[in-house]
Amino acid sequence: MRILASTDTMAPDSTNTINSLKDKHPPAPLDRKPSPNKESTSVTVNPQQIMLCLRQFPKGTSGGRDGLTPQHLRDLTHDKIETAELISAMTDFINLLLSGVCPPEVVPYLFGGRLVALIEMNDLKFLGSIVCRGKRHDNFWAEKLKDFKHIMSMMTEIGKHDALVLLTQAAFILRLSYFLRTSPGPSQQKSDEFNNELRMGFQKIFNVFFDDKGWKQAILPVNMGGLGLGVVAELAPSAFLSSAAATAALQDKILPMDVAYQDDLRLETFRRWCTVYGDIMDINVCSQKKWNEPSLNVSKSKLEELNDSPSDKARLMAVRSELGSAWLRVIPSTACGTRLDNGYRCLFGADVFQLGHHGLSCRLGSGRQARHSAMNDYICKLFQKADIPAVKEPAGLLSESNFRPDGYTLVPWSQGCCLSWDVTFPHTLAERYINYTAMEQGSAAVKAADFKNTKYKDLNDNTRVFVPICVETFGSVDKQTQLFFDNIATKIVEKSGDPNDKIYIKQNISLLLQKFNSFCILENIAKCPSVRDPVH
Repeated sequence: MRILASTDTMAPDSTNTINSLKDKHPPAPLDRKPSPNKESTSVTVNPQQIMLCLRQFPKGTSGGRDGLTPQHLRDLTHDKIETAELISAMTDFINLLLSGVCPPEVVPYLFGGRLVALIEMNDLKFLGSIVCRGKRHDNFWAEKLKDFKHIMSMMTEIGKHDALVLLTQAAFILRLSYFLRTSPGPSQQKSDEFNNELRMGFQKIFNVFFDDKGWKQAILPVNMGGLGLGVVAELAPSAFLSSAAATAALQDKILPMDVAYQDDLRLETFRRWCTVYGDIMDINVCSQKKWNEPSLNVSKSKLEELNDSPSDKARLMAVRSELGSAWLRVIPSTACGTRLDNGYRCLFGADVFQLGHHGLSCRLGSGRQARHSAMNDYICKLFQKADIPAVKEPAGLLSESNFRPDGYTLVPWSQGCCLSWDVTFPHTLAERYINYTAMEQGSAAVKAADFKNTKYKDLNDNTRVFVPICVETFGSVDKQTQLFFDNIATKIVEKSGDPNDKIYIKQNISLLLQKFNSFCILENIAKCPSVRDPVH
């Protein structure tokens, strides 16, 4: 984020640059005390100590010349069972280094760093905020807007998934939060400029178009179905008032006791806030979340008024579900398989603008089968992590029909009964479900679960139990599916000892949905004659 926001430039590859770097990083002195002689015994470490050290690295710790960071190693070793061999190899390698057996020719690669020479601009400023309105205040926010425009222009140079994470978690509201809390917010004109810059920049980076309805949804928090982008004009008063209330007692202690002070700026901001939302909040409330609630509720109500069709209602309720939005909180990593593709085009290079919802439920699409297989494979992997043997698509479970569920456990799952399951992905906006999903979140999953329960009713007896696994294309699930995921996650945590496994399961399923939704839509569009066979 600092690199994207910086106006520094790369130093040229020249002798002067090399000499400047040598001045900043001089060689070791000639009279340095020599290293002690190698002893027959040396300090050794065990795998538990290695894992403890990995967890203690601060977030964002840089890697060496090979680019491998502590975060990479943490992600690779979070599953102690599956990565036992890797952890053992790491332990052996560390003990080898501790014994003093390190060839001199590899020392620069193991203990060297990655240096990028930059020419620093001479515009350093002290961290601080302008506490009074006026020309300096206007210039201050104009400078912040200029910085934000630079950041948005740099976002086009990185991957789209990385840009999305930075925009929602670092580049915009969070980057401005300190100044919004410690100084009067920008003028309405400047706030509108921030909002317009964010909107236009977002459209350019991600090759999308936001109408007013879409933008109202994008600025909402993730748990309300938005992208969490935020709006300066709506958040500035809340941030300032909550900060002023939280520091009021400290200000009273700092200021002289014999003089009565009145924070006119705070009172003015409070009056303007009450003019918009009513006299519903005590000025001494310190929680910014509570100050934000009226603004967010108004935005949510306006969005729901604009989305009054059954399709829009179903979509909004579905994307507010946990699995429907968990992918927005995932850290993109190619090595861990959590990075989404940067973008899509049709077979002839044209940008894809169509929503393409039909591809999510088209019976002729090969993406549906691929999505089904991927989910079934992941469920089998979950059973494996929980040390529960299972087989896929077992034959002979139903003597009077040829139906085969997607899987079956070979040992009892609960109360002495083995578990069989069958996966399906009902489309939230499918014609046969839309009237239900527009009224209640997860209705398509419930209907699909009822169908599966009827189809495999003979698998529920004294020795077997059947569970339908129904995940809507937009992320909603029925109660049976949710209970299954909760139970398997609990069993995995009991084995691994890592409570984060519950979060990882939800994130992986959410990512699987996004990946195969994209695949289904694009595969369907690619088969369209108007796309496949252009007129020459």
